[in-house]
Amino acid sequence: MRHRTLGIIGGMGNEATVDLMLRVIKATPGRDEQNHIRMLVDNNPKLPSRIKTLVDGTGESPAPTLISMARGLAGSGADFLAIPSNTVHYYLREVQESADILILNMIGWGVQHRLRQTMSAHPKKTVKTTQTQDQETRSMVEWMLKDIPSVGEFISTAAKSPTPDRAE
Repeated sequence: MRHRTLGIIGGMGNEATVDLMLRVIKATPGRDEQNHIRMLVDNNPKLPSRIKTLVDGTGESPAPTLISMARGLAGSGADFLAIPSNTVHYYLREVQESADILILNMIGWGVQHRLRQTMSAHPKKTVKTTQTQDQETRSMVEWMLKDIPSVGEFISTAAKSPTPDRAE
């Protein structure tokens, strides 16, 4: 059986990168180190500021650097990638299309996981959405959710989709 290698685009929150690695290690059932998942990490804290680009509308886009990091990890043997930075997910589609490697949408998985928890704890309640008057906050939420299926689409496909907290 071929073992898969996880590539991590890290450094945008060094502790978030290490936290993701620890979570993968703790979630891996294995009695010895050979049973664990191989991880390759590009820990680059020198990425152009996502905040200046997304919030202030100034600054250099981090997308070219992210694409380079993704391609480098793929070229080093990563089979799929994860990004522990929430703001970097804004560039997920662009990086995915340019790097030709599967990138896990951790925000999407998180939302789906929470919906599963909510639906299982309260099966007869409906999911409600909220709106905010703050346009800046609303814009940030919209971009974070742009690649996530609608709640209706999620509910209709939830039974068919793999569990998001288990990589195969």
